[in-house]
Amino acid sequence: MDPEEREPNWACIEMLDRWGAAFLKTLDDENDFAAWLAVTPRDMALALSVSSVYGDIYNGGVDQCLWNSFGTAAPEAVEVLRLVGLHDIADLVSAAIARLGPVFPRDHQKRMTVLEQEGIELRDIDDDLVKIIMACHGEDERRINVFVADVLRRYST
Repeated sequence: MDPEEREPNWACIEMLDRWGAAFLKTLDDENDFAAWLAVTPRDMALALSVSSVYGDIYNGGVDQCLWNSFGTAAPEAVEVLRLVGLHDIADLVSAAIARLGPVFPRDHQKRMTVLEQEGIELRDIDDDLVKIIMACHGEDERRINVFVADVLRRYST
């Protein structure tokens, strides 16, 4: 059975399985993340970012994603969402990022502090995201998976 038949997001899962360990270790500290970005091929960084960020958004919304460590990679995920033509979703995630201030806090603890102390509400964005995601009927996941699968092919031996 083809991997696509078993799991529609097979490439996202495989990307995280193959190259996610180093990525995951960097998500709490902005300096670690910046250092990882500096040495990681851009397409691989984008694929890992969108795989984790969109999965977290799909699981619990942009509020959950930005609260969690995956939120560190939200700007990179937005870049991929635009590349694959998911502009409405990219716009909403960008709007959520913008609510955290003019400089997005890459550091996980700083981001949680901003969300908590500033009382930033993202429920309205989550409500809109749910409507758009439901209207995609899986096309959003398919486009992301195709992007990630293309990156996987470039690095497969």
